Amino acid sequence: MFSSLRPAAERSTGGRPSSIGSSRPGRRLRCSHREGASMLKAIAHVCFRVQDLDASIEFYVNQLGLTHAFDFINDAGERFGVYLHVAGRSFVELFQASPGEPEKPQSWQHFCLEVEDIRQATEALRAKGVDVTDPHLGSDGSWQVWIRDPDGNRIELHGYTSESAQGPYLR
Repeated sequence: MFSSLRPAAERSTGGRPSSIGSSRPGRRLRCSHREGASMLKAIAHVCFRVQDLDASIEFYVNQLGLTHAFDFINDAGERFGVYLHVAGRSFVELFQASPGEPEKPQSWQHFCLEVEDIRQATEALRAKGVDVTDPHLGSDGSWQVWIRDPDGNRIELHGYTSESAQGPYLR
């Protein structure tokens, strides 16, 4: 796929490749750092239609530690969705699938939540009975582990390092 990892600034100046990913021969990321303001600030939320809203709330709140922000209530007074706070200005939105609603094919791969300490997060989730992959460095130089929610949605937990390719964008 890619042969090494080096920032765009080094590619454009002919500099030597970064040490990022040097332990992963055969991989390279193309990075570009653009100065200046964007009209976009962040990913505000991700949204899932789930088969069992209560089971999903249990997972995201009691196992992942998100905070229940508010409910979506229909005219009959029934909860049909929730907004869960991740951190800062980030949220996960969940809506109950309608009875008999066919499952839609997924066009997305996963979503990712940043953690401070990947090993501590892994241990905490395992202590709660969550099936978590072993921590490993991704080709971007960041730590990652993987879990699934009750509907099988893939979630990456991500810990930046001093060698993360995303470094120029982190503030």
